[in-house]
Amino acid sequence: MIHLDGDLRTITWTTQQAADAAGVPPGRIRIWAHRGKLHAVNPRATRPRYRAAEVLQVEAEMRSGRAQAA
Repeated sequence: MIHLDGDLRTITWTTQQAADAAGVPPGRIRIWAHRGKLHAVNPRATRPRYRAAEVLQVEAEMRSGRAQAA
């Protein structure tokens, strides 16, 4: 379960937590990171973490992009 309490600019999520919050599979988070849409807080770590605010921003941008394309 993802908690949205606190400052989303400082909260970090694992790939799975980010995926759960964005409503996408974990692979999508990795794709967004690979394409430069998301930036890991600890890019050299074996388990990257992403800022919650950035994850939600990218998810909203992707969702609005899909809505405009339809």
